[in-house]
Amino acid sequence: MSQRTSTLSFYEKGVYKIGDSVTLFGHQLVRKILENIEKDRHNRILEIACGKGNLGSNLIKNLNSYLTGFDVSNFLINYAKRSNANNKEKLEFLVADIENIPFRRESFDVIISVFGVSFTGNSTIIQELNYILKKNGKFIYLDIFLKKNLPHEFKKSHIFQRTCTCLHGVKTLQSQLLQLENCGFKITLIESYDAVLQKILEDAKKFKEKIFSNSVAQIIFTKEELDIVRLWLELYIEALEKDLISCIMIISSK
Repeated sequence: MSQRTSTLSFYEKGVYKIGDSVTLFGHQLVRKILENIEKDRHNRILEIACGKGNLGSNLIKNLNSYLTGFDVSNFLINYAKRSNANNKEKLEFLVADIENIPFRRESFDVIISVFGVSFTGNSTIIQELNYILKKNGKFIYLDIFLKKNLPHEFKKSHIFQRTCTCLHGVKTLQSQLLQLENCGFKITLIESYDAVLQKILEDAKKFKEKIFSNSVAQIIFTKEELDIVRLWLELYIEALEKDLISCIMIISSK
């Protein structure tokens, strides 16, 4: 099995087993997004890389909007559909690739991306999101950003090379803000979530110690999935310990 194939296998099964952004950030994330959505005007919402659909289903409880979520994983989209089968009038989930977004010009009032953009090496993704966002629409964007360009030895490391995605599409905050502005976005909020990132570091170290000595983990994950979990943990621990990455929310309007 190739590393890319096993990585996708982990997205489809491993992420399903260990949680998602709502689990990680709690309802603080849901509240922050709701604070920035105008209930009477923002009727069409798109969530990029929606995973199991938990964020979208939590948001839509408090809105009269229609939310479309997409993800590259068939497994996760099927899970999202099953979990929200009774709410089809407000939620739609479909399989799509962030590098080939299948929507028309000015289709959405709000676009939400939580750890979605950094997983693509597509340098034109902001332009494409701008294309499908309506005039006066909002782009709500929580992700990992580089504090500085990754050192050459870090990018050449075995761990970085084998993780395929993760930090491969991550940009510096400054370069991403510049790209947003060049695409016509006006930045309305920049908020640090580094405290959450530090908690991730502490939890990752504990999780790394436990998962490989815990017989339950051997049942929950396949050998290939465990290998990816280990690589991801090592990658993020190293990046956090070297103070290379930051967790930032950007809210901008078109």
